[in-house]
Amino acid sequence: MTNYDMDEIRRRGELPAELIQQKLTEREKKSRGIETENDWEDLRRADEYAIAYEKNHEEEKRKKRNEFMLELEEEIGNVWSTAVDLDTIRNTECEADELRELLYSLKQIHDARMQQLWNVFESGFDKYKYKQYNQ
Repeated sequence: MTNYDMDEIRRRGELPAELIQQKLTEREKKSRGIETENDWEDLRRADEYAIAYEKNHEEEKRKKRNEFMLELEEEIGNVWSTAVDLDTIRNTECEADELRELLYSLKQIHDARMQQLWNVFESGFDKYKYKQYNQ
């Protein structure tokens, strides 16, 4: 078991103090080149602990990435609604000035939607750096 593993276990309080002291004594013996009884058992436990930690950590990252992708998909869908708004304006009977005001308002709405989409995209780019797409 490495120093880092022991420090992590001590920090989490997963082992009683006397067992920690025993492990520290074993670690001192190992550092002097003296073999201890539990070398292989310690390594096996440390590996199991590291594997379990890595699985939990990967699962959390995967959940966050999926949440980001859903949010990004929703924002892309919102931008597509601009086409529906244009169809509504096209089917409306109004004068040229009213039409110009409607189109200008729609442009502002579209810019706001695109800015929101860009913000979501940038937040995901910073968090995940799109490693899954670069592999």
